[in-house]
Amino acid sequence: MATYGLRNHEVFFCDLASLAPGGDRVIRVLPTSKTGEHQVWPFQPEWVEHFELERLGRDPSLLPAVTTDLRRTTLQQVGRRVAEQFRRYGLPITPYDLRHAWAVRTIHIGLPDTVAARMMGHSVAIHTRTYHHWITRRDQQQAVDAALARREGNRRSAA
Repeated sequence: MATYGLRNHEVFFCDLASLAPGGDRVIRVLPTSKTGEHQVWPFQPEWVEHFELERLGRDPSLLPAVTTDLRRTTLQQVGRRVAEQFRRYGLPITPYDLRHAWAVRTIHIGLPDTVAARMMGHSVAIHTRTYHHWITRRDQQQAVDAALARREGNRRSAA
């Protein structure tokens, strides 16, 4: 969830095959999830190794046994089970804290909002409303500096 910014239930509704050795590490959230099919890249990519996620690509059954038959459960019930498990473990964070941290990392890295919103399976408007308060003066200055550097590079190319 931390590496891919997944919703609680999405962990159990993903094609994880791309995590296996040789895969491109882009996971596919299945169409049966809350907002439909979308692809997600890891932020930070090195966390795939750090958290040994390639094991899930080889053997998805390493995930906890959770009913995913939507004739017998709902996405909300699956998500609730994940949140309950975090509480049972006494973790000082919620599953959504991991998702929000992923979104903030993409802002700091400079990933366009349209791309991050698509990976998260929501609209740019929701993405902006939810995450833009995390953009600091430093982030804004970096963006301005990068834009001005591109403009200067374009001027030199034109000359």
